[in-house]
Amino acid sequence: MTKLRPEERNQKLLMERYIALQQSKELKKLRRQGLAILHREKMFTEREWGDLYQERTTSPEYIAWCNNECKKLGEVFGLASWVVAMACLVRGYRPETGKLYIGSDWPRIEVVTEVTEHKFLKKLTYEANNLNLRVVLKQGPEETCLILPAKNKRIPVLTKKPPIHTSFTIRVAIPVGYPPEAARNFQRQAGRMQRELLIRLGYVIPKRIRTSSLTAQASILKVNKSSLPRRGIYDIVDKI
Repeated sequence: MTKLRPEERNQKLLMERYIALQQSKELKKLRRQGLAILHREKMFTEREWGDLYQERTTSPEYIAWCNNECKKLGEVFGLASWVVAMACLVRGYRPETGKLYIGSDWPRIEVVTEVTEHKFLKKLTYEANNLNLRVVLKQGPEETCLILPAKNKRIPVLTKKPPIHTSFTIRVAIPVGYPPEAARNFQRQAGRMQRELLIRLGYVIPKRIRTSSLTAQASILKVNKSSLPRRGIYDIVDKI
């Protein structure tokens, strides 16, 4: 039997939740509500669902139904509200074929900074967005999510930066019930993204140097000697 990776085990768990949702009486009731809101008698095909995107997203009644009723049922099964909506309205919907995380909560990596200098914030937000990271400006107890202005695409070159230890921190949120092995992998991913973001901001990051196993035998190997006596190498080999 092939051992599943942590992410695959989590996906398997989510699919079990989705099957339970499909078999629930609550979903059938919610389906009737959704179809009535969109003035439909039959469920959508995947093509119809895509073609009528604007019609759905401009309907206040449909948005309220997703944000309230679908979210409420999704929380019961640990699934995202949009997954519940598609299960209600799209014929033959299969969430396992998509690339999006279908759980009601998922791990998040956020960049948190207390720096208020405009150029730095603009550069930080730009580079973080390229890494699919959200930037949060923290001022005391208040936090604001920063969005890069769409009008001005010119990103400043930083000639002056705050000290690296005060530039930003990485905040990782792991939902309860997320597999421990997958959580550890996610933490390692957060560390890699932090390093990459620092490099993109122009900070000099020292390379990680791994300690050689030979270091513990430095005295035996006589690494401090500029030259060895005749047959000295044989004495070292005898010791190790």
